Amino acid sequence: MQFHPYFSDAVIRDYVQCFAPSLQRTGMDTDALQQRVQATPRAASLLTRSAQLAEVKP
Repeated sequence: MQFHPYFSDAVIRDYVQCFAPSLQRTGMDTDALQQRVQATPRAASLLTRSAQLAEVKP
């Protein structure tokens, strides 16, 4: 599973639901995946912090 800090838990749940048939064909338990999805409110700050660190300062 990849980490996408800009995706909310609702978006991830939608992805799992949308791709459920494909995931299930590979043997994944999509119900278990749905149960494991959780909000990560601090994750969005990683993007801001990364941008700050990448900023070029004269």
